[in-house]
Amino acid sequence: MNIVDIHAHPLLDTLYMARALKRRNPALPGPDGRLGFDALKKGRVGVVVSSIYPFWCLKRRSAYLDRCHDIIKLVEIYLLEHSGSAALVTEPDGIELALAQGKIAFIHAVEGGHVLEGRLENLERLYHWGVRSLTLTHFVNNDIAASAFDPHRKLAGQSGLTPLGRAVVAQMNNLGMLIDLAHSSERAFWQVMELTNHPVVVSHTGVRRFVPWEICLSDEQIRAIARNGGMVGIILSSLWLKRSQFVASIGDLVDNILYVCGLVGVDHVGIGSDFNGTPPVRGVETAADFPRIWARLSEAGLPDQDVAKIMGGNFLRLFRQVVRS
Repeated sequence: MNIVDIHAHPLLDTLYMARALKRRNPALPGPDGRLGFDALKKGRVGVVVSSIYPFWCLKRRSAYLDRCHDIIKLVEIYLLEHSGSAALVTEPDGIELALAQGKIAFIHAVEGGHVLEGRLENLERLYHWGVRSLTLTHFVNNDIAASAFDPHRKLAGQSGLTPLGRAVVAQMNNLGMLIDLAHSSERAFWQVMELTNHPVVVSHTGVRRFVPWEICLSDEQIRAIARNGGMVGIILSSLWLKRSQFVASIGDLVDNILYVCGLVGVDHVGIGSDFNGTPPVRGVETAADFPRIWARLSEAGLPDQDVAKIMGGNFLRLFRQVVRS
């Protein structure tokens, strides 16, 4: 069993305060915590899509790319210090090699197109640095796409992709990078689906059937992702899973997964925990708890081969389809 977490932040809890970056080499986490190696091994996690979030700062827009590079290097220092347990990979064959060696494969991803600083050539820099997935937007609009969160996007006339955003989509297809539509406005979503030649991922989200919020996916969007050959990563966060003031549970998580399965089958859904980015759901507090999800899906009647797809196989298929070896 090699479980894949398609969206997590291994160092975000350490680096969230920008001052940590000023020291260039802050204290890195040990084997403990939600995404520590002890938890990953206990949870049978084989692949982590390590999302780098270049902290939003309106007053220092030109610092985004440099800040992203700093975080990439710190993640790589972290992985080097644990080289017996982990490996950075940039291609599908690298995943297979890492797993064969008994190591956890880490894939660089970046959350938020603001890191491009409005310049298409910076996308190629990210690719050169080993980044293989980019979330086009985050909590506010940026130079390439509108966010489902940003309350000003409609007033500003910015509800979808910009011309630069269209160029970014085309170039990501050319480079072989995963287009991540988590956080994107609905209009931006549909525009990307019209433009892309490759399958897309929505790495961490919920189902609008349970939470009527634009950031969660509608049935029409889920069906479109399935037609595209892409996949949805269900997040481990209460806000996206359950419309209630109470903390969501593993049962709510499984309900979201099964809803997607019922709508489009088992080939287009996975797990995107967002660990260290949002508080977890009750019953899956760390990566060590991932086998509980497998068990609950089995209890719901899914055969092991289908659960294996959801817990990792779907992403491995998608990564091999989009990212070049």
